[in-house]
Formats: sequence, structure tokens, C-alpha cells
Amino acid sequence: MIRVNPEAVIRWIQKQRLVLSGNVVINFRDREREITELSSDLSIGGVRVIYGPLGAGKTTMLNLLAKSLEVIGAGDTAIIYVNYEDRAANVLMPGGSSGGSINDLINKISITVMGTTISIGQVIGLAKELWRYVREFHGVDNVLIIHDDLDRWFISGGIGREAVQELIAMYAGEFEGRLLGTAPWGDKYVKVIVSVSDQTAVELAWKYRGKGGLLPMLLWNLPREAFLEVVNEVKDRVRPEVQVEPEVLWQLFGGNIRALMELILNYDWDVINWLGNVIGHIRNIAYREALLLNLPNTSALIMRIKSRIGDPRPDDVVYNALLPGEPLIEDNVLIRIVGKPLSQLPREEWVGEDYAYQLPAYYWVLKAMIIKGGIDVAAQEVLKELSK
Repeated sequence: MIRVNPEAVIRWIQKQRLVLSGNVVINFRDREREITELSSDLSIGGVRVIYGPLGAGKTTMLNLLAKSLEVIGAGDTAIIYVNYEDRAANVLMPGGSSGGSINDLINKISITVMGTTISIGQVIGLAKELWRYVREFHGVDNVLIIHDDLDRWFISGGIGREAVQELIAMYAGEFEGRLLGTAPWGDKYVKVIVSVSDQTAVELAWKYRGKGGLLPMLLWNLPREAFLEVVNEVKDRVRPEVQVEPEVLWQLFGGNIRALMELILNYDWDVINWLGNVIGHIRNIAYREALLLNLPNTSALIMRIKSRIGDPRPDDVVYNALLPGEPLIEDNVLIRIVGKPLSQLPREEWVGEDYAYQLPAYYWVLKAMIIKGGIDVAAQEVLKELSK
């Protein structure tokens, strides 16, 4: 089994500097809990599906985890890391050993992820190639395989969500009830991690949890204190003269670094304009939801929500407002909380027991709309509600 020293991994990762974009470089922060939980989980075989809000840092953490294990060592463990969104791959062998077969494997992975066409058959074929190479690894008893951002690669190629589900189900099926030495990867101890943002893949992992060690694990955004530190560090490095209220950014972004970088790079720290884009997104969803529910207009939709729940807390929106939850999940407004939490979720209005808003801004926009009785709200009205 794979054994690592979580404390050593944390020490190494916390020394790293992260390039967020261009000249925006920050110190890595927090994630002690997540790294400890994930490091301990490596000793348990099977398939894990790591999911979380878009921009929560899944790729960053998995990439740093793989690199840290290469540096500090994880015994006789080989690591195969495939990042589908960046279309990159690496094979890390214990002791830094390499050879023609390793280079051949990297080339095969690269050809698949760099190809102009994308199909489930390609990925299934790649998985089987991985197993063949794993069987032939010499001096290796343990193998960690990481499929990172798999769903976004599929979706970018126009392939339905079913493809991600098929791959996860296939892996779980190969692990289920296998005697040592009878699996496609031979007598090696194998751990598979698949990171996704698509909720339907998470639902599949939850539905078939336990099969082949299949379990979804939730990685959340940065906690409040770490996020506020990042805001102040980035501001001091990029625009020390800009006037921002870090607490307002916490209530809008909830620790999501990608949203923070969008504000900086695309909106030049202009919260009003950024929030206007969020309002537009919720308006579009409201138009569609009103049509789905056969309501005369969006005002009727807002009044329906107001009469049933008043406050649009995430669990109430799904359970008590009688709104179809799937569109809100597919549009990355809400996320379902299932499986094992790697992160400690914040105790805020926008986080419930079973659901949470991926960005708190969605909660505040919807709340402002309910108070006004319609979807035509201004960013200033949302900020006024947030400040109460």
C-alpha cells in the first residue's frame, strides 16, 4: 500500500510559490487538513472522485501532491499524473528512475490528450494501456494514477457527461471483488484518483459508493482567513493603491481564487462590473426556470420563491421552493454535498447541509431579487444586502 508522511508533504507544499497568472505570484496557503486526509486515504485502495466548485484548487493540490511525493518519496510508488485540461502528463518513478518504456508511456498519454479528436474509446484505451505498463513496472509495488480535470476535457470535445461516468464505472468495476494478482494491473497495489467539476459524475460516484472503493471526496474553496491573506498579498503586489474591502470579497467569492483572479484580470478590481455579470447569469437562469415551470414571467418565479422560503438558503431552494435543482447544478450555481469532505466547509448562509452555492455571490444576488420582487436588481443593491 501507499504510505506517505503527511507532515513532510505539508512542509514541502507550503514552501511552494504559485503563479496565479502572469506576474501574480503568491505563497501557497492552508490545505493542511485536505493534504492530511488525502495522504492518509492513499493507503486504502480503490477509486476516489475528488470534486468541488470550479476554481476551488483541485488541480493545484493534486499537482503539488504528485510533485511532493516525487521529492520526499513515497516508498516504492510510481505516480502517473494526467492533466486533461492542460493536456499534459508525467510519470514519476521511485528514485527518479526512467527508461524507454516510461518515455513510451508518456508519449502514448500525450498523443491521446493532445489529439484533435476526443472520445470515450480513447480514454478507455488509454486506461488499458496504463494497466499494461503498470504490470511491467520493475521495482514498483504501488501505483497512484491521477486523472485530473477529465470532465472538462470531455466537455470541451463535445462529448456528453456520460463518458466521464462510464470511465469511473469501469474503474470501479475493475476493482470490485478482485483477488490479488487478477486485476488488469497484475499484483501491484493501485490507487486511482479522478478529479471532476461535473456534478453528474459525482452523483454516479455517490450512487455506486463502495463499489471498488468508489467514494466522492469534496474539496472546497480556501477558508476565510487564508483567502483574506491572499487578497491582501495580491493587492499589495499588483495594485497597492486600489481600495477593496477583503470581507466583501469573501462574501462574494467564498474563498474561490479563480473568481478573485477574474475580478483582477478581467475587471481591474471593479466589483460593480463583476457583480453585474453575475446578476446577468442569474437573470438568464430565472428566464429559463420560469419557462420550465410554465410561469407567466420571472417576477412570478421570484414571488414563488419568496412565498415559499423567503431566504434563498441552498437547501431550501432545492427542497422547499419546488424548483428543479438540476439546472442550478448544471449551471454551476449550486453544488451537492455528498461523500467524504476533505475540507471544512464554512458556516455561512450560502452553505447548507446538502447543498451549497459555488459562489456566495449567487446567494446574495438571488436574495436581493427576492427582496425587490423581481430580477431587475443593480449591483449596488446586492452589496447593500450583503453589508447588512
